[in-house]
Amino acid sequence: MLISVEITQHIQGRPPTFVRNTEPTSSTEPLVRSRMSTWQRSLQVCVLAWSALPCVAQNLVPNPGLENTTPFCGVFSTINFNNLVDNWSTPTLGSPDICHTSLAVSCPNTAIGSTASNAWGSEQPAGGEAMAALITYCQGCATETREYMQAELLQPLVPGQLYRASMQVSLGDRSRFASDGIGFHFSTTAIGSPSWVSLPITPQVETTSVITTTDGWVEVAGEFVADAPHAYITIGNFRNDANTSIINTGAMPMQYAAYFVDEIAVVPVTDEPSIIGSDTICLGDSTILTAVNGGVDVLWYSDDGSGGVLGNDTLLWVSPQVATTYFIVVGEDTAYHTVDVVVRPQVDLGNDTTICAGQLLLFDATVANASYQWNDGSTGPMLGVSGPGTIHVSVTVNGCTVSDTVNVLVQPLPMVQLGNDTLLCPDEVLVLSAGAPDASYSWQDGSMGPEYSVEGAGTYWVAGTVGTCTASDTIHVQYEQVSGSQNLHDGQYCIGDPLVVDLSGNPGGFVWWDGYEEPIRILEHSGTYDVQIVGGQCLHFFQFSLEFISCDPALEMPNVFSPNGDGTNDLFLPIVARGILRAQLSVYDRWGLLLYTTSDLMRGWSGRGASEGVYFFIVEYTDIQGNDSSVSGHVMLLR
Repeated sequence: MLISVEITQHIQGRPPTFVRNTEPTSSTEPLVRSRMSTWQRSLQVCVLAWSALPCVAQNLVPNPGLENTTPFCGVFSTINFNNLVDNWSTPTLGSPDICHTSLAVSCPNTAIGSTASNAWGSEQPAGGEAMAALITYCQGCATETREYMQAELLQPLVPGQLYRASMQVSLGDRSRFASDGIGFHFSTTAIGSPSWVSLPITPQVETTSVITTTDGWVEVAGEFVADAPHAYITIGNFRNDANTSIINTGAMPMQYAAYFVDEIAVVPVTDEPSIIGSDTICLGDSTILTAVNGGVDVLWYSDDGSGGVLGNDTLLWVSPQVATTYFIVVGEDTAYHTVDVVVRPQVDLGNDTTICAGQLLLFDATVANASYQWNDGSTGPMLGVSGPGTIHVSVTVNGCTVSDTVNVLVQPLPMVQLGNDTLLCPDEVLVLSAGAPDASYSWQDGSMGPEYSVEGAGTYWVAGTVGTCTASDTIHVQYEQVSGSQNLHDGQYCIGDPLVVDLSGNPGGFVWWDGYEEPIRILEHSGTYDVQIVGGQCLHFFQFSLEFISCDPALEMPNVFSPNGDGTNDLFLPIVARGILRAQLSVYDRWGLLLYTTSDLMRGWSGRGASEGVYFFIVEYTDIQGNDSSVSGHVMLLR
């Protein structure tokens, strides 16, 4: 077993002030820490379990503090940078600058306290006398602007080996902007571009936070497993403008984000063998496990019962169906890694569908212990939809996400319109049209044609259906009525029991064809009668025949009447008055006070001046046979 102990060494008169954050990490996410040291080199002493043979973890970066530089006063060009800085070059058209403490303060690349207006800032080097300055972002430049530094490592990286890359960075205090994205890219061959724009490659180590520190240094660091014998290191921001996060610092009018860079290191992390990779995958997915510090001939095994060697490469592609533990054997050491398998949730929104306008369709994606994300941003298990569109939901359970999509179309409702409620004249004919072409119909009486002929007053409705969508409409039809017309029809009456016709409730007037002009007419002779009555909007013609015959005498009075002027039951009159020669009607209130009396039985009582209530009446009469009799009782007056 290997035991690793990290120490620091005082080199070239530099104080050993470096203190390492000793928290272990297996993540490849870069570490961003506060200023930790001046220039330093770290050593690791590897102590074998049974001996004390030391080994030194060498920094693989040449000229890591940029000390081997010829000081230059002015803005560096590509040629200047490549010729004056040992081991480093610029791979693109953009050229970093080197700041040095030995230059006069009038130089823009004086490391401390430059007075030049185009200086990046006044930071002192993290160690020694030199540091680089490079642009990671520009707002307002004619083209996307980046600067990079590239060097060949002292020796290529070993595939499968765990390395730690680090550098100290500080934002130039005259930069108007700060950015994220600064990091390291390792490649087997030198990379480059003849332009200023960002290099379209993915760094192995990168900071995802915006670094705004201008007074002091921040460490950008991260551990990674080499996947190839990379021989070159490139430093800069590899994101394009759209994917670079920036903060406006409000500083000097330098429209850049420019960072000082110093103390660059790439060191192998000597440790026991280990396996890195996903701890959990979804059923049906695959993942890559990486053997760390296992060498190039690592042997892979698993506990799934398959037996035998699964592979002998640094990387192992696995797709377990159940939780499985994988392990590597390196010499006398063994490293284990378990991959759990989570069953995906089942989600089905159904097939593409069409709904009718105004219809609400409810989609239900409910799964136990799940989180949800719908296309409209809502996060509940259900979504109500009433319009057209593509409905999408993602359902996540224990990190496993499944999605489903359905398209919803909306079919407009048929245009069914019967018109407004209407009032018809007696002989008028109304034909209702549903008005919806290409529809099937259903009327209130079960008929199914597109039109319907109205035959009487009432409520009429129709439902029109196109496809699966139905709309309906209703119309109320009435016929105009005139006051007093209820008796204007053929009939047979008793002699002595005349028919009273009261047309006084018709403000439009009336005309009897025989010239009679009074609004109230007593008809007691057989014959044919013609009358014209003017209604609100119609002319009403009535022709009726009456026949008077001999009948046994009879008198019958109603028990209620309603003198409200509606032309119906407005007078307290006999219901039956047959064979009556003479009669006297008397009406009393509840205390016996006589209110009304008349010897004209057919004139009746109008209830004028009387309030609602119960009244007593008595009719004393002589019939055609000479018999005297009377009828009495109570009558209810209703307004």
